[in-house]
Amino acid sequence: MDVNSYKGVENGKVAVSEPVKAAEKKKIILNAFVMNTPNHLNPGLWRHPENQQKNWNDLEYWVNLAKLLEKGKFHAMFVADTAGIYDVYKADKDTAIKTGTQFPVNDPLYLVPALSLVTENIGFGITVSTTYDVPYALARRFATVDHLSKGRVAWNIVTSYLESGALNHGLDHQIPHDERYEIADEYLDVTYKLWESSWREDALRKDIDANVLADPELVKYINHKGKYFKVPGPAITAPSPQRTPFLFQAGMSTAGRKFASKHAEAVFVAGPTPQFIRKSVDDLRAQVASLGRDPQSIKAIPVVFAIVAETDELARKKYDDYFSYVDREGALTLFGGWFGLDVSKYPDDLDLRKVTDNDTLVKSIDQWAASSNDPDGLWNKWRVAKEFAIGGRGDVIIGSPSTVADRLEEWVEVGDVDGFNLANAIIPGTYEAIIELLVPELQKRGRFWEDYAVPGGTLRENVFATPGEPHLREDHPAKKYTWKKDQPFPLGEDGNLLEGAEKGEAEEKVEKVTGSDEPTYSPCIEGNYSSLPLDIPCTRDNLLSAFPYASADDYVLATPLASPPDFYLDSQCVAPLQQDIASLLFGPAEPLEAPGLSYADGLEPAAVLSSSWPGDPRASDGGYLSLDTASGSLSTSQSDLSCGFPLETPPSDVDLFSPQHVSPYLQPQMPWFYEAPNTLPPCNSPHEIQEKPLFDQPQDPKPRTECGILALLMANPEMWRQATLSKKGTYVCSHCTSQGNHRKFNNLASLAAHFDSHEVMRLCKCDYPSCIWSLIGFSSMPEKVRHLRSQHSNKHYKCGACQRAFLRGDSLKRHLRLVHGREQTTAAEINEMTVNRPFQAASPKTHVQEPVFEFLMEA
Repeated sequence: MDVNSYKGVENGKVAVSEPVKAAEKKKIILNAFVMNTPNHLNPGLWRHPENQQKNWNDLEYWVNLAKLLEKGKFHAMFVADTAGIYDVYKADKDTAIKTGTQFPVNDPLYLVPALSLVTENIGFGITVSTTYDVPYALARRFATVDHLSKGRVAWNIVTSYLESGALNHGLDHQIPHDERYEIADEYLDVTYKLWESSWREDALRKDIDANVLADPELVKYINHKGKYFKVPGPAITAPSPQRTPFLFQAGMSTAGRKFASKHAEAVFVAGPTPQFIRKSVDDLRAQVASLGRDPQSIKAIPVVFAIVAETDELARKKYDDYFSYVDREGALTLFGGWFGLDVSKYPDDLDLRKVTDNDTLVKSIDQWAASSNDPDGLWNKWRVAKEFAIGGRGDVIIGSPSTVADRLEEWVEVGDVDGFNLANAIIPGTYEAIIELLVPELQKRGRFWEDYAVPGGTLRENVFATPGEPHLREDHPAKKYTWKKDQPFPLGEDGNLLEGAEKGEAEEKVEKVTGSDEPTYSPCIEGNYSSLPLDIPCTRDNLLSAFPYASADDYVLATPLASPPDFYLDSQCVAPLQQDIASLLFGPAEPLEAPGLSYADGLEPAAVLSSSWPGDPRASDGGYLSLDTASGSLSTSQSDLSCGFPLETPPSDVDLFSPQHVSPYLQPQMPWFYEAPNTLPPCNSPHEIQEKPLFDQPQDPKPRTECGILALLMANPEMWRQATLSKKGTYVCSHCTSQGNHRKFNNLASLAAHFDSHEVMRLCKCDYPSCIWSLIGFSSMPEKVRHLRSQHSNKHYKCGACQRAFLRGDSLKRHLRLVHGREQTTAAEINEMTVNRPFQAASPKTHVQEPVFEFLMEA
């Protein structure tokens, strides 16, 4: 679809740029998901006569597989690993040993040197845990294999989960889940310092005449001293082609997503349907953006099991053949290890959703049943074994090339994923069929490359299709550790980043806005917005909860400080964004000279700020920055609704509320009271209303997307709260009213003070900290529920079959009847489908159903 963009205001009209063609289809990343063991995700299939996985100890087997995958243009061979034996099922090791359930298993890292020698392009993702290894040794090993593979190695970061693994590595018990991620976070900081900081990029000289192999002044100690690790350094391995290997991460729990948003370049997600994982992917990208990274730069890659044949019927026969070799005991052994649940003690005919001694088991089975084609069937332990028998808990796609390609495209569009970890039933048969049948179909659809993006390049260059850029992207948080040529050493004597090195891209941009240097911009609006170093107390969503609502009588057109000869009032201006922040979000504007401007006495334009037009990257400049030499504060010629923060000199309290205005041809109608932004009803921003190109990339308009900051959103949340509480109006205490006593107050501060006498009023507070009701609270839970539903659009009811959410329970009940054919749904069943209950503490806009499939990528 062709989309247009605003180009600016010209002759009183909105100029429109040339149409921009629709974006190219997203290219799919394909990895082969394997393990150095006879059985990975398909217990029992090692017995299949065509399966060569039983030769896992033979290097020739791995060499042939690597050559085959490179012939099929696979991005990488991803090798899973595990740190212990699966001994939860029947509380014994014997079943795992007998069935060969991920046993025995060899170390995957030692495959890389041999396989890189017989290939030129394919990468190798190697799983290593941060819980049992030490960062100094791991950094050395990965730097070594990155050298030997010429930059084609990746590290799949896991924190491990098996109790047997913890015991065999000298621990008394497994470390708690979230603490393992705390350890991993510091672990990565140590490896970054060893890979990126210890050696300057030009330290290795190899100067024969001067008898200098490496310059000792350019190789430094890192002196890391943290909670979990003490590593002085220096790194004893020279920087490798990628310096830091490409970073995969497996784990989509809350802690896992937080960790991935900071460190990972690709994240393995797991779930049976694209609808199931979409919220997790959205939440992950939002967290990535909050760190100043491009949310589309992190690649989401689910596990998929594809059985391809010439026709759907032949593919089904192939699946039936594979399934005849399944070992049900082995499948339950996998299940027990992944979840720490032993189902051997339950009767064969018991539906596991009805057990009374294990809520975790019930929750897990409920989720799988709801996402399956048979949610109402008998989900006993043998049904669980069937679900786990082939492909683990990834989507199993069976069909012709067209059928499988359709489903993969659905995953890309609905789940917002970037590629797939393709599991296998037999090797090489599964991948031979994919390469012969599926890859050409994807290429025909424009979904898969014809050749490697950078032949002979590093894995990072090929994944991002960025020739000549083998190192971490500039927006990656670890980039600040890099010791570049002609730059000072980034670490201090205490091993921490120096003050200058700690500044990220966002801080540098703000300095450039207020300084003389030309600012630089990222093409990612979300990343720019989220990376701003401001503690923003309010966003568009919170305007819904503001009161009283502004009426048309509250809006007047104020007298401007500077007046052009003509008023271009047909430009349909609306409340603009803050100036500095708009420039950070959208890049430089194209200046449009306003003819014949005259200025009020004593006011001269000290500096031209960026666009006043709301959300438009090509709008004309309309605001000026002036310095009050008496008070030493900066002010602007814009209105309150376009007042720029942060300024080089912090504004005084008076300046924050001073009536300053934009030029009339950009003058919006605005409320007479200065707290207008907190009472304005929400409205769509320009890039929510239509698709428009930005930096030559079409933007996808999403409802309720944060896009800038309306007026007077101060960097100090407490100042904002005081300003909010000082608003004048008529307010009524609903608690007193319910008892027949109509108490009225003329400002929120008085109302809040009055509420101190009603302690019950303060028990049910809004979960959104920037909402005024988080200060005042409600007298009952139903009031809070109504508030969250009507003012914050919280949807508390979710369909277990398709994950669609609803505001009301009766809407969900109607949906279940019409869409899923469930004629009768009890109130108790509806209540069980309630998610994000208001009485549960929750962070704003992070209501994500937790998937329970973190283990899949680790084993």
